[in-house]
Amino acid sequence: MSKGLTKRILILGGGFAGLYEAMKLEKTLTRDPDVQVTLVNRENFLHEVFALAYAALGRMYDDIGESDLSAESTSKAYELRERVSDREKFFISASYDLQVTGKHGEGATDLRAVGANLSS
Repeated sequence: MSKGLTKRILILGGGFAGLYEAMKLEKTLTRDPDVQVTLVNRENFLHEVFALAYAALGRMYDDIGESDLSAESTSKAYELRERVSDREKFFISASYDLQVTGKHGEGATDLRAVGANLSS
């Protein structure tokens, strides 16, 4: 940008989509000193339910090609999965199967079950 103007991007909501966008923008815009990304979240769910935070982090690491970090975060989410809802357990278990164990068939089964539960 010219003339020292800062472009500000405000992301409202720190759920999975908000975190994903913030990380994606950080990766693509880190070379531009005139861009500032701010993530605002009213809820404190990441402190209350760490399993979901680790699962989201594992997914995001996988998206940017960091397979070791993805497996580490996803494994931690799997260890903590008993603290979340059944739907979230399905997501964590499917992610674990796909990103850690490589059991793609089992992960797909879990994802189909999530779809069935969401429909009901």
